[in-house]
Amino acid sequence: MPARSRGREARRLLALPLVLTAVLAAACSSGDGSGAGGDAQKEPAVASTPELLDANQAAYPLQAFSATAAQIDQLTRAQDVLVDQCMQRFGFRFTPEASTPVADTGRNTFRYGTANAETASRNGYNRPELAQPPRPRPNLGPNEQRVLHGEESLDPKSLPKSQEEADRQGGSADMINGLKVPIGGCLRESFLKLHAPKPNSIEPQYVFNLEQQANSSSRTDSRVAAAVSAWSACMAEKGYQSTNPVSPAQDLGLSGAAASGPEAIAAATTDVECKRKVNLVGIWSTVEAAYQQRLVEKNAETLRLARAQLDESLRLATSLLR
Repeated sequence: MPARSRGREARRLLALPLVLTAVLAAACSSGDGSGAGGDAQKEPAVASTPELLDANQAAYPLQAFSATAAQIDQLTRAQDVLVDQCMQRFGFRFTPEASTPVADTGRNTFRYGTANAETASRNGYNRPELAQPPRPRPNLGPNEQRVLHGEESLDPKSLPKSQEEADRQGGSADMINGLKVPIGGCLRESFLKLHAPKPNSIEPQYVFNLEQQANSSSRTDSRVAAAVSAWSACMAEKGYQSTNPVSPAQDLGLSGAAASGPEAIAAATTDVECKRKVNLVGIWSTVEAAYQQRLVEKNAETLRLARAQLDESLRLATSLLR
């Protein structure tokens, strides 16, 4: 992939976890990180379980600390501005590809797989909202690539962790047009200025990682396991064999081109009906929210700092995009 496209992808990878938490968290398999023994291993109590098919109607405590889809697009565009400002110091310009915001269908729409009857009847197991149009692939000169990305052989452990640290280091040994290239290039500098200006900044993926922990814990919860078993039995009654309500297409042989065909539409429609019948979304979302609340209480101070840091990044982004 050419340098500019790689740069765009690098920034997207930094931002996407904040908005695709719902899509990606369901695939994680890490533990809940809540410690060994004692109350940390007990299943959290839930007061009530609403009947839901739309996970966007559920309340997830950790989402109060993360960015929305619109904010992610704003941060991505602001980082493009910072990259361009950095490149201009060396006599170059950075013109990013046209931004394609992440489709804001609701961050939790597919958190527990296909759960919307209309979407199932139209698309089956296909996910057209995740398709990205091809991006132009302009070529960059060798000096532009060095300024944008920094040294190719750079040890990731040597990268500055904050912009203050980068300023103290004064740049790399690589010189372009009489100036030292930032360690990690303009991509790293733009990231630090936007997301980690000071030492001890909270890792931008911190909240996402907590969401993964909560989702992983909810997967092994007895109440969710029972709901998944009930869903699987319902599917089996209709002739569909799967134990994975989040991504059943592979089990059903309906991946790839078959994901949007008539068989997939029939299976996905049955899938949604079985989720409704056993209230899988209502049970799972309630249990997962309880695990999130446990993590919110355990990590309250760090989450407060993470939210304050995100708000500061958004203020900077707003000023850059005026």
